[in-house]
Amino acid sequence: MTSTKIIKFSPSPEGFGQTHDELSSGDFASDLPIQNTHSYFEDPEAGLYIGVWDTTKMSEIAGPYGCDEFMLILEGEALIRNCKTEQVESVKPGE
Repeated sequence: MTSTKIIKFSPSPEGFGQTHDELSSGDFASDLPIQNTHSYFEDPEAGLYIGVWDTTKMSEIAGPYGCDEFMLILEGEALIRNCKTEQVESVKPGE
């Protein structure tokens, strides 16, 4: 890794939400949401990106995902469908 310092996260870092992400309608089964991201750390060589992200209500089109993702839900709810079993699981803050 290129950094050895402790990274402190905030769910709403300074300036967060002032510039929305550019999105493609082809990625969504719903209307385009409003999304924001803030990067705290990136190491492309290690394939590591650490940041916070938010979105308005949306539905993505399922397909191969270009990375592994760890999520901690701070507010709201995520419904995640297993493409193999079609089972839908709800994830909420604290779970």
